[in-house]
Amino acid sequence: MKAAIIIPTNNPTLFKKYILSSLKYVEEIYDFTEWNILFQPPYTSSDIAEILQTFSDLWLKVNHDFYEPPVEPISILDLRSRCADMSPDVDLYLSLDDDMRFSPGTNKYQRSSGERYLEALIYCYRHERCGGLDCRGFLGGTGWGCDIRPVWNWCPSMASGMVFKNMKKHGFHLTPDYDEGKPRSLLGGWDEVLNVVVRVELGYYWAVQRNNPTYHKTGTNEIGYHNPADHWQNKSVVDANVRKWIRDRYDAPDWEHSADHKKCPVHWMTYLQAGGPDFRDPRVYDQLWYKAD
Repeated sequence: MKAAIIIPTNNPTLFKKYILSSLKYVEEIYDFTEWNILFQPPYTSSDIAEILQTFSDLWLKVNHDFYEPPVEPISILDLRSRCADMSPDVDLYLSLDDDMRFSPGTNKYQRSSGERYLEALIYCYRHERCGGLDCRGFLGGTGWGCDIRPVWNWCPSMASGMVFKNMKKHGFHLTPDYDEGKPRSLLGGWDEVLNVVVRVELGYYWAVQRNNPTYHKTGTNEIGYHNPADHWQNKSVVDANVRKWIRDRYDAPDWEHSADHKKCPVHWMTYLQAGGPDFRDPRVYDQLWYKAD
């Protein structure tokens, strides 16, 4: 199993304060991962050198590039895809943000961030038809424990990270670039939603891990009309790009991405016909349910 950790970053202060300072809490995944970092302005050469030296001191492999997006609002889909393209042959991608801080765990859940990511990566690797999974925090996870379970109607989000299977056998790594619609170049956010549904369309189910101790400073659900018109989290930008693409492609004109509207836009029969396991069957569900010790 080989995996790449993908992080586009435009904030050297946060990256150093959160990611860089807590690397020791993901040592469980050191040996089979490489770090793909896409630096953007205002990073300086000294910022990059400092970060790369820290990774080198830990004997961690880093692939990196510097890129200045040509337009505002930026395309998060394109930025993350550029990270993924640095490692085209790995099995999995662990997608993170630059303001995440890894953790040794808590008194109740004593697994570190590294242990939880290891469980998530192994699960996705071993289950051929798992397209990936959400790594989520503690909210709502009391009855879940450290299990990993398949889900259908869900609201994907970048909480404590997300695992994506490399779709190279289908002609892309993280995000496709179909002739019609060009999803990889869509502007704004909700990249994680699109990257989930294109895998479901191909017959790969989605799963969820809760009680991952990684702290995400900005959290989720920041997209809204209050953001500047040229900001990637402006709701109008997202509505005109990713939301419109998903609604049009899956003939789901009423689809929304929100905690109050947890409905997969891909039709269940489309997923089944593409080879997705029917986990409505309790026996199948049980096979796909990782029950942690």
